[in-house]
Amino acid sequence: MAIQLLEGEPGEKDYLLFTATFQLEDVFYKLAVAETINWEGAFSGRYDVLMVSGKGSENYRIYKNEESWVSDNEWVPKELVFLIGDEIDHLRSPQPKAPRKISGST
Repeated sequence: MAIQLLEGEPGEKDYLLFTATFQLEDVFYKLAVAETINWEGAFSGRYDVLMVSGKGSENYRIYKNEESWVSDNEWVPKELVFLIGDEIDHLRSPQPKAPRKISGST
């Protein structure tokens, strides 16, 4: 999974937004992940995901419960939800780091 972080203006409150590409079972996917913000500008702890491939597009939301990352769409593979959530945790760590190239079965 190749990740590109989209950053805002320096010194401004920055909301997490990144894009990624990956291949799964001979299908190439593109996805965009954006932090869900309420109308007052507060973080919600949820992330909207748009996934596009030659087979169509799908959008869903992921969030972290007490134990792990989960999706509001039961058809989204748990491994994919975990990979996206793991990258969110990585980017949101106290010492933010550059996006990683994530490898795995995806």
